[in-house]
Formats: sequence, structure tokens, C-alpha cells
Amino acid sequence: SSAEAIRARHEELGVKIVNFCYPAGQYNDTVIAAVEDAGYRGATTVNPGLARKDMPFELDRIRIAQGDGADALAGYLESL
Repeated sequence: SSAEAIRARHEELGVKIVNFCYPAGQYNDTVIAAVEDAGYRGATTVNPGLARKDMPFELDRIRIAQGDGADALAGYLESL
């Protein structure tokens, strides 16, 4: 089961895995339900923006490229 797979990763890595990232950003309501049922507390998408607390299984994120510094991050945040 998914829950057993999560426990196996916990043991293998020595850390508790609580969040999920949708492979290639692909998800739908069925996938969200499966991730939630597997015991994760939230999941990230590839959708640009700020994550919202009321949508823990559809967390948007800000893409930061290699070499981007604090000024670039500040610019991304100001543009949202």
C-alpha cells in the first residue's frame, strides 16, 4: 500500500516524509485524494505562486533558478 511505501522510505532515509511533490506536476482530484489517503500532510504543484494554507494538497511555489539570489527572490515575491 501507499502507507507502507511511505514507512519504508522513512526507515530508508531516517526522516519522516510528510509532504509529496506531484511527478511532473501532474495531478487531479483522484491523485489528490490518493496522496491525502496515503498519509501525507500536503503536496506541491508546479503552479507558480504562493502556497495557500487552505489548499495543502495544491501548494503553488515560486521557481528559483540556479544563480538567482535574494534580489531575484524579492522581485518574484513583489510580482505576485
